[in-house]
Amino acid sequence: MPDPFELLGVEPRFDLDPKALERRHLQLARELHPDHQDSPEASARVLQQSADANDAYRLLKNPWKRARALIERLDASAIERNQKPEPAFLMEVMEIRERIEDLAQSDEASARSELEERIDGYLRLLGEALAIPPASTDLSSSAIDQAARLLHDAGYFRQALARLDGDLD
Repeated sequence: MPDPFELLGVEPRFDLDPKALERRHLQLARELHPDHQDSPEASARVLQQSADANDAYRLLKNPWKRARALIERLDASAIERNQKPEPAFLMEVMEIRERIEDLAQSDEASARSELEERIDGYLRLLGEALAIPPASTDLSSSAIDQAARLLHDAGYFRQALARLDGDLD
């Protein structure tokens, strides 16, 4: 898939305005509508472009997928390089999962609330890590690595929430 930021013509940032993103997607959808093309060949070509634009929009409107796309754009190896969690983090995850499982049996709402709070915290930290500093056009490699670790670590809690909701077996 082509770069989703370039495809939609939006700045490669984590903190995209959702309404502006939607407006840009709708504008592009109108421009790429097959009825506005001069020939069948042009119609066929814009159908693929339209599908790519729809895929890019779905990706960028999801903050977790947008973060991943941005990290991969900034440093293609950052996600892979930062996949191995720290042992202390794994212990913390195990303890939280046990607590969530215990809570889920007696108070599912509390378990969900605890996980959602953790996930929201990770999303906030991810936004901070991916914020391009004033007077700069890029992020440092340490900020990209930090964002990749946060994205990976948040996945543990997102999976736990999905399990709680019955979305995972």
